[in-house]
Amino acid sequence: MIRADWLPKAHRAFRSVAERILAFLHVKANRERVGIGENTPQGEWIDKELLPLFPPYMDAYDAWEDRAERTMLKTLALRLTETDLKKNLRPFYTGMIKGNPLVTNVDLEIMGLPLRRSSADRSPVHKADESPEIHVELLAPGRFRLYFHRAGAGIYSGKLKGQLGVEVAWMVLKAPREVFVEDLEKLLFEPSSIVKFDFMGKNSGERFYFAARWVNTRGKRGSWSDVRSITIP
Repeated sequence: MIRADWLPKAHRAFRSVAERILAFLHVKANRERVGIGENTPQGEWIDKELLPLFPPYMDAYDAWEDRAERTMLKTLALRLTETDLKKNLRPFYTGMIKGNPLVTNVDLEIMGLPLRRSSADRSPVHKADESPEIHVELLAPGRFRLYFHRAGAGIYSGKLKGQLGVEVAWMVLKAPREVFVEDLEKLLFEPSSIVKFDFMGKNSGERFYFAARWVNTRGKRGSWSDVRSITIP
């Protein structure tokens, strides 16, 4: 059963879902494929009512995220913008996504939304017993490409069999220190096996920390890799 309120309560967890929904909606082909393109009534509502709520929420979250500069006013601004966005995400999900036969479980996983159950779910798809190996390529000062692959395989070998994609936890610190997976504050999901990070023009000399785990086609998550880090040139 899907919970009545499927949206995360924690600020950081909700930010992850919001980013994933926004990324999905920004791809025109995604919207057209599931019947909510810009020329449909649903698409017009998305463009006029839903999408304009993301920038003020993102700005409020970014201002709140810095603990050293956090104030009661910034926390209030985050709560207000987050509440407005949630009020519109609920009808978006229940009215356009939940019962939409054009929306697949892969789409739902990409957006961080509840997956559908079916008779096919009786066939077990196990979560990964191993964590991904990570190869880091420096493309330019401050720009990295991370390759995730099977243990012992080449960097271009791709995802582990049966996996939908990779979940990456990361953050940047001004000074190096010991960091555990639970310390990593940012989270993203990537359906491919390659993720790019661009710190061009900022964060030079700071430390970039990251870890990853596989996510299978049923949404089950595997074990985290060790936390790795690299200095941003």
